[in-house]
Amino acid sequence: MKLTRSQKVSFAFLAVAVGGFVVDRIFFTPATADAAPPGRSAVAEVVAAGINKIETAVASDVSASVEGLISAKLKTVPGVNVEQVRDVFAPASKWVDAHKPPPAVIARQERSNGVAEFVAGHKLSAVMAGRGGVGGDALVDGQVVHVGQKVGDWRLVSLTSRSAVFTCNGARATLLLP
Repeated sequence: MKLTRSQKVSFAFLAVAVGGFVVDRIFFTPATADAAPPGRSAVAEVVAAGINKIETAVASDVSASVEGLISAKLKTVPGVNVEQVRDVFAPASKWVDAHKPPPAVIARQERSNGVAEFVAGHKLSAVMAGRGGVGGDALVDGQVVHVGQKVGDWRLVSLTSRSAVFTCNGARATLLLP
């Protein structure tokens, strides 16, 4: 039987691991392992000691955190008013104001030229004409619009290879591909 290179590497790795384990057990085994009390193992002793340390640390941290709150310490400093200290995690007012929507316009503006406003306010990105010139879809402002559907008050009535025609109250608006 002939061993492949992969099998040889695996066998060598296993031999090194077993050798390391044997050396560890012979030279590095602690002498106190035999001195464990008859009722408990050495591992149980270590775990119990660790749990006691953790319980003590947690209890002292909780009492220290209650006694040593930063706000309590700041209240004792003369000339510092805790109520006037800015929250460091609050965003700057310039950032908050920049994301506020503009105030709503209560007065209604009269539309002087609805076609120009519609053409200026919408962008035609793609046209997918139907078979035989019937139907089809247009991609207007990132939304798919089928022939007969509306964008706002404007209804898509026809498509060409480079444009989409909309109507509203007898007015016609044509969006062209860029």
